[in-house]
Amino acid sequence: MSESQSSTPSPDEKPPSVQGPEVDAPYSRLAIIAFVMAFVMSFVGGILGLVALSQIARTHERGRGLAIAAIVVGFASLVLYVVMILLGLAFAGALRSDFGDF
Repeated sequence: MSESQSSTPSPDEKPPSVQGPEVDAPYSRLAIIAFVMAFVMSFVGGILGLVALSQIARTHERGRGLAIAAIVVGFASLVLYVVMILLGLAFAGALRSDFGDF
């Protein structure tokens, strides 16, 4: 077998099935919006993240990680807000019982 007809490709060559233009799918706009909204309006960001994740599964767009991050950040923020409100109400109730009605 001659040197030019070698069956193993050199390390610099890509296999024939990978050669050609590499086309990346675009990012899902909804996933980007969901990620931003998760920091601004947590509940809206979480819901949009769920919708974006569903859309990405159908359209094979990029942005699955952004959608998952929006869901996690959105709902974790929402839980944190609720806990803070409950602690604030408990603290206000404790102050009210200690000092009486004003």
